[in-house]
Amino acid sequence: FHNGSQSKIIDTQGNELRLNADTIRFRDKDDGDTYANFIHDGAVELYHDGTKKIETTSDGVKIDGGLLEIAHTSCHIDFMESSTTNHRLRNGSGNFHIQRISDDKNTTTTQFLVDGGTGAVELYHEGSKKLETTSGGVSVTGTFSCSGNPTFGGVATFNGSYQQGNSTHGLVLYGSGSQSRGVVISHGANNMRATHTNDVDLGTSSIRWKEIFSNNSLNTSD
Repeated sequence: FHNGSQSKIIDTQGNELRLNADTIRFRDKDDGDTYANFIHDGAVELYHDGTKKIETTSDGVKIDGGLLEIAHTSCHIDFMESSTTNHRLRNGSGNFHIQRISDDKNTTTTQFLVDGGTGAVELYHEGSKKLETTSGGVSVTGTFSCSGNPTFGGVATFNGSYQQGNSTHGLVLYGSGSQSRGVVISHGANNMRATHTNDVDLGTSSIRWKEIFSNNSLNTSD
């Protein structure tokens, strides 16, 4: 019926209202813009201003236009995969998280975090932070293990242990960018030595070591 300003279809008995057809289309009064299509054995399509934005498929849901916006004080998307690990994308208090979640969604473990306030990026292992970017570079918590040859362009501070994958080498310290001469802390031979014979000094004529202690004799031969 029409009430003077609106046309209405009302079920006054509180029962179902059914529209039966193989394809149902909702369009504007001029039969121009489409609002929604309901296709038998096919997709359900939703439109915005005549342009399709969402449609169901045999695999799930397809979003046209490439933009999905979730507006809430805390937003998350859960990926629940059968018989394996589940993950959650969450944005809360300005911070972005990638988390592992339990099947009942009651337990979360952070694996990756972007701090929206400081700009820091953090990587976690079993819920414990292991790597974090800072305004000065990168901070590592725990043991840093490298199978290759890392190059440090600035200042590197090691508060824990460093181990190179090759057992015949260790930590190599060079005194210049040319990497021509330096010191090796050997991993396999258990010693600290120069990279080249008769080319590296211990101290200088003006900056000297105060004392050198040794259990055995000090060998100064060529």
